[in-house]
Amino acid sequence: MTYIPLMVHTDDYLDFAATVRRRGLERDSASGQFQGEHPFTMAGAGRTDAEVQDGSGSTRALQPWLAWNRETCEAAQTALIQHPAWPRESLERFARSEYETVERWKLVMDHCAVEPNTFFSTSQVVEATTLELNQWRDAPRKLPNHLKKHYPEVVPLDSWPLVAVGGREKLGLTHEVYWAMTGDVAEMWRDIRGLELDGS
Repeated sequence: MTYIPLMVHTDDYLDFAATVRRRGLERDSASGQFQGEHPFTMAGAGRTDAEVQDGSGSTRALQPWLAWNRETCEAAQTALIQHPAWPRESLERFARSEYETVERWKLVMDHCAVEPNTFFSTSQVVEATTLELNQWRDAPRKLPNHLKKHYPEVVPLDSWPLVAVGGREKLGLTHEVYWAMTGDVAEMWRDIRGLELDGS
């Protein structure tokens, strides 16, 4: 493969980086290197530097997107491929639940379902919903016991309805959890909740 160096303005970098990465993943998927349902994407492409920076206010704000190396891509793709899908009946009961923790999960699931296979950082999830940061951080901690009591059929799956990946440990990105919904679960969840794909 031949490479050509290209200099772009920093304001345009995220758009170019997202496009290049997406096309690279599509080539890998077509060649059989990635055996996933769809190449993953990372939320934030097209945003300004200030919107994606980690609070440091420095040029290191670009580092999460510069970190789209092969290891990052493989970790994200593997997480999506290996995540067990919940049965539709379980998702339907989850959607009907009025338990406070589940209500918080439903907000985030609605957000992720319209952009399946897209990883959103915890801060992006909070920004996109009505949740406070501590409310969402608390929700994953409380869910396991709730599932054991009310959703015993999903306990053997050892999975949440969303894919959760450690940003720093697994993806080499910011030190927060990244969340995504697989395509098959998203399709069921959109149908249950009456949602449409983003942009449709």
